[in-house]
Amino acid sequence: MNVASSYSDDQVLIATVDADKNSELRKYLQGGYPTVRVFAKGKVGDKSFVGNKPESFVRNFLDSLIQVDKK
Repeated sequence: MNVASSYSDDQVLIATVDADKNSELRKYLQGGYPTVRVFAKGKVGDKSFVGNKPESFVRNFLDSLIQVDKK
């Protein structure tokens, strides 16, 4: 899945973090791997999901965030 290439860096920045190697980030896990969290303007957002999802789900998730941000 290469969802990130469909978005510009000013729309979405996707990063991978290993919470086992970066234990200070474990607080962001939500019960499993992978946990996808949204951060905006340096703060944790309220939208997230856990587990492997199909590419269409991830695209819809990101598109909904971008639309909210444009309002």
